[in-house]
Amino acid sequence: KTASQACCVCGGGASSGTSPPGPTPTPPSPSPPSPSPPSCSNSPPNWRDSYGDSCQWYVNNGCEEANDYAGTQGKTASQACCVCGGGASSGTSPPGPTPTPPSPSPPSPSPPSCSNSPPNWRDSYGDSCQWYVNNGCEEANDYAGTQ
Repeated sequence: KTASQACCVCGGGASSGTSPPGPTPTPPSPSPPSPSPPSCSNSPPNWRDSYGDSCQWYVNNGCEEANDYAGTQGKTASQACCVCGGGASSGTSPPGPTPTPPSPSPPSPSPPSCSNSPPNWRDSYGDSCQWYVNNGCEEANDYAGTQ
């Protein structure tokens, strides 16, 4: 036999089957759902600035002037309109559906165990499989040894 037939490190040796699989890993617990952002309503509901513009005007035109024109109840758009960071929060929305955790993948089988065959094999120069572990298998087919 050559080292490529007798030594596990060179692809030879004798397989003793597969090792039993390890314990099944416990899947990670799913994260709780993130709370939904609080819902917002313009406050007061029919707010208008001193020019008569409602919160919808700020939705359409932006909030660059949100602090410039006080209106209903003396509030500016930045205080009354949700789009400009104001308004009234009505708490949190109900949480969405709980996500289903992914199924765990089956454990990978352990590679088959290998033993050099024969256990005390030596090539024609007297080198054992350990020599091939230390020096590589480039010459694994060159020197036949013990059967």
